[in-house]
Amino acid sequence: MRDFWLSCGHHLLDRDRNGRLRVTDEFMKLYLARPELVPPPDACGVERSLQAAFLADPWRPVAPVEIDAIADADARENWRYLIALRDQLAIHRTLEATYTTLVRENIQLPPIFVDQLTHLILRNALDRCQDGYALRAAELFFRPQRLTLHEGALLAADQEYVDASGRGASPLAAMLGLPEQPTSTWWWSPSTRCVTSCSRGMWGSTPTAPGSATRSGMASRSTRRRAAGSSGCSA
Repeated sequence: MRDFWLSCGHHLLDRDRNGRLRVTDEFMKLYLARPELVPPPDACGVERSLQAAFLADPWRPVAPVEIDAIADADARENWRYLIALRDQLAIHRTLEATYTTLVRENIQLPPIFVDQLTHLILRNALDRCQDGYALRAAELFFRPQRLTLHEGALLAADQEYVDASGRGASPLAAMLGLPEQPTSTWWWSPSTRCVTSCSRGMWGSTPTAPGSATRSGMASRSTRRRAAGSSGCSA
């Protein structure tokens, strides 16, 4: 069976007896690899100490005064968001329960955190899915899309890929990055594929496959280390 969405980190999660996703130490530590949380060369000692403590024990209580002592304002904000997410995961134990609480109680976190939870939950729900078109449709829930009407159909193309693509064979193809001929097996290589263009049925007509790209995440919206809460997301 072909794997997919490897970059979401689902291999680092456990499942409970009901099949829901349980967070692990390894998964939490992965957040510190994000550029917004990697201390730059001029980071203060407090920030470096906090990162080292988190790596040693990602569930260790972090007092607000510890974050307040970080010299860099962006780093303080990013750490507040990370600890807020970590605390919700600690309370609810599964990603599904955490996501439900975030939505129902309107808990404000950076969109990229919510997108990642959505990505992981869908990866688990679709674990045995081998339909590339269905997987492309699922990506509409966690990746920004560009929408356009064409001959009465609503087309959705991955925003990041469209922004990076060059000219195509026609204005529509240039905007959506469409190839001459779609293929049903194209989506599967590589497993992180997130750039297929599709119409509203998946829902009634065949999606097409423009090319390859991976999501840059928060780092694409950073200069030195822009705050995690800054959102360039249109989803």
